[in-house]
Amino acid sequence: MLLLSCYFAHAQEKGTHFTQRLSWNQVLEKAKAENKFIFVDCFATWCGPCREMDRITYPEADVGKLLNASFLSLKLQCDTSKNDGIEERMQYADARRVVSGLQVTGYPTLLFFSPEGRLVHREVGFLAPEQFIGAAEKAITEAQTYTTLDEHYKKGERAAGILRPLLDMAWACKDTMTVALLMRGYLHDRLDQLPDPALCEKDDFKLLGRFSDYLSSADKVFSWFIGRREEIDSIVHKKDFALTVASNVIYREVLATAIKKAQADGYAPSWKTLEGQIAGRFGEKYAAKTVPKAKMNWYLYKQDWENYCAAAIERIDRGNFVHTLSDPNSISVLNNFAWGIFQHSNDKEKLKKALAWSDRVVAAANDSVTYPDGLHSGDFMDTKANLLYKLGRRNDAISVETAALGKTPKVADLREALQKMQENKQTW
Repeated sequence: MLLLSCYFAHAQEKGTHFTQRLSWNQVLEKAKAENKFIFVDCFATWCGPCREMDRITYPEADVGKLLNASFLSLKLQCDTSKNDGIEERMQYADARRVVSGLQVTGYPTLLFFSPEGRLVHREVGFLAPEQFIGAAEKAITEAQTYTTLDEHYKKGERAAGILRPLLDMAWACKDTMTVALLMRGYLHDRLDQLPDPALCEKDDFKLLGRFSDYLSSADKVFSWFIGRREEIDSIVHKKDFALTVASNVIYREVLATAIKKAQADGYAPSWKTLEGQIAGRFGEKYAAKTVPKAKMNWYLYKQDWENYCAAAIERIDRGNFVHTLSDPNSISVLNNFAWGIFQHSNDKEKLKKALAWSDRVVAAANDSVTYPDGLHSGDFMDTKANLLYKLGRRNDAISVETAALGKTPKVADLREALQKMQENKQTW
């Protein structure tokens, strides 16, 4: 039974009234009886933004007016402290279940539930009063939307227009259990009933791509990704979409499992055996797509850097990123491969390979775009400059690094690297 406790940092007569210690079942009964939503503030005693919420946001009259009228509000301490008393220690197990089950990874995490106990919205970090009110109002709207959609779902309706919003809401709340249940229903109750992939909508396939972790090679629709690849690519208007989705499933089921077993047993995976297994079952294209990636992850785990770099080169040479680098993720990934070789290899041939990739990345990058991991075009130029420098092309490296300075927020890092190049010092 989930227990949630209330601990007051200070009196909030005009602000938010937090409910006293109740079991989760009691909270649900009270919420239903009073027709109220549920708000849970997951906090830590060391958390400065949590204390700011107590000091600034919760005492605010408008915040209290909304929460007190529409929510049961509770506070849950999610860390432990040497100053904890009996009440705090009694909630340790409950807090661990919430942190694990609802993937609470930062504080404060603000959880909003429907009166039935369904998580419908979450926020992480300090929210000023007006921001908090917006989040709470959004939670009410989303709870009402969810209730309507859920009623259709319970009646057996499996149209994409019903399932997609439900999945979006569950995913936004990190409710992976609900996502898994909805995806299994989506696959078996909707897509498995279709006789032909041409009857699927574009959004059906895009959703499968987004949630490919819930797709299995045993699913009927998976066979479409293998056997009707070009047709699916045509439906979604994206080259190699079907190959990528199917490869993700194959990697998870075959290679990730093999790596996990090898780690437990203390021996290296048999890449030749795995290559043959995948090529024989699915086709050589899928082996080329997945096995080099598995090698990279294995050698990264072992910190075997020369083999890691060799696997990165194999991954590119066997057909990954052979097309135009037209999407931000591909640009960022190829840059990361090049940077990894710069950091971990002194082999000039490997460094030349990485420099060729870096040339492609720099040519494809857009100065106005922020790429995954917060990278900018100047960061890609920094990779190129460092590769040039390690290859002994010092003047070229200095020229590229100087040009990169105005194209990234990381000016201090680049100035430091530039100074080392100018002083003929090592940058790796």
